[in-house]
Amino acid sequence: APYFYEYMERKNTLIPNHFLVYGNEGSDGLWSNYIVSGSTHGIDQSEINAYQEVYKVVLNGALTTQSQVDNRADALLTRARFENSAGKMTAPHESRLELFDRIEVQDQRGH
Repeated sequence: APYFYEYMERKNTLIPNHFLVYGNEGSDGLWSNYIVSGSTHGIDQSEINAYQEVYKVVLNGALTTQSQVDNRADALLTRARFENSAGKMTAPHESRLELFDRIEVQDQRGH
């Protein structure tokens, strides 16, 4: 019977777990009429409950509407979640591998 090994990345706490995006720096660049992302955008409440609230403030003066600012906060949170996701792999036995060797896995696209 062939032997298989299983490797599981541990799940890390998502930090930062709350993205505050500020937009609309104004024509003078003084941020006198800034827009901030809404309270439900760019926030992961389950991660906050597991640890504590950790903010990341992002300034983007080119965003001029509330929906643009909210969408950017959501996009930053989504990217952070994907970068933080745990991985799991099952591989057949390979006698040349040693205990702490790191392997590279490529899919059909070569990534």
